[in-house]
Amino acid sequence: MNIFLFGATGGTGKEILIKLLEHNCPVFVLARNPMQSQSGIII
Repeated sequence: MNIFLFGATGGTGKEILIKLLEHNCPVFVLARNPMQSQSGIII
């Protein structure tokens, strides 16, 4: 299953992204401002 995640730099989106990556899910991410991400994950 392919997943497209909107709002990956927000609090909830960041947690969802981390969980998806931990489970090796293919994820496409849309972020208005990727530099805002503090998770250390750059896609």
